[in-house]
Amino acid sequence: MPLSLQVAPRDVYTPPVTDPTTGTVWTVNDTVTVTWDTSDSPEQISNRFGSSIRLRKGDRSLPVVLADQFDILLGEMEITVPWVCGLFGDSGNFSLTFSILS
Repeated sequence: MPLSLQVAPRDVYTPPVTDPTTGTVWTVNDTVTVTWDTSDSPEQISNRFGSSIRLRKGDRSLPVVLADQFDILLGEMEITVPWVCGLFGDSGNFSLTFSILS
């Protein structure tokens, strides 16, 4: 007899990044705060503690993780400035392009 498994419904929550924005200038190795808007968060988030902030250059995501496994509902996370970064929730909600000075 086949085994019957039930799969719980999954959701995708992609809060918009609010900082950095176009025109933001950061300096490499400074500590800054990345922020995102959680005002419209759903009651159920399947992977609430599975978010990460990753290094991104142009349209490529690089294997450098700046923050990992944090609560997406925090709405902010301090990081040390690399080249470029973006918040990666469930579906790649990246920040706008901005400048980082070396």
